[in-house]
Amino acid sequence: MVQTATPGAEGSAQHCATISGYASTEPSAIYSCAREVLRRCARTHIWVPAVTQAGAADYLWRQGCSLGYRVLGMRVTAERWSSAEPPRIAGATMIWVRTAQQAELFRELRRGFREPGPYVDFFARDGVLLSERCDAVVAVDEPGGPCAGGMVVYSADFSRAGLYWPATNRENRRRGIGTAVAAALTDRAVERGCRSVSLQATPMGVGVYESLGFTPVEPIDRFLLSVQDR
Repeated sequence: MVQTATPGAEGSAQHCATISGYASTEPSAIYSCAREVLRRCARTHIWVPAVTQAGAADYLWRQGCSLGYRVLGMRVTAERWSSAEPPRIAGATMIWVRTAQQAELFRELRRGFREPGPYVDFFARDGVLLSERCDAVVAVDEPGGPCAGGMVVYSADFSRAGLYWPATNRENRRRGIGTAVAAALTDRAVERGCRSVSLQATPMGVGVYESLGFTPVEPIDRFLLSVQDR
């Protein structure tokens, strides 16, 4: 089980945590962890696999947790990816985040998606984006500013990677920029020795990732537990 929390005033609306439960985690342990987190956070997002952890989903529902939405867990192996050819970007420049200034460009993009400032500032802080275990990229539209981006985070032994926040702003969709960003990040992870890359896809993105070689693993549910539910 993995737990992360954003900084902020104790119990403030912006102070939240994320918990990821796995097939080997008892449902009661996931819920207990979420309840403990609420001692210092206003709300907790709980991610659980819908198939291998079907019991946890049912348990959380019965405990009063709200079901937010469902995404599809997908994965591509290095062997399958080796034959992929990352698409080129027309009219945009790909910038790999290597400096504090570039990290701020990445955060500027994420804030444009109306995500809470403290949430972006925590998960996309310099200590994450510029660390050895992360590669982040921003696509900049030539006449404008940042228009797409994403990041990969590596396991401790660099055998696996998770692809997070691949997104394109509304004005630049359907140009292939988001696909190119996801492809570039996956390519970088494979180059660094990862045997597999995983992500969580919304219904809008499933077709894009399938075209890149990702295959479905199982649905993942996001539950919400807030201080009002305690």
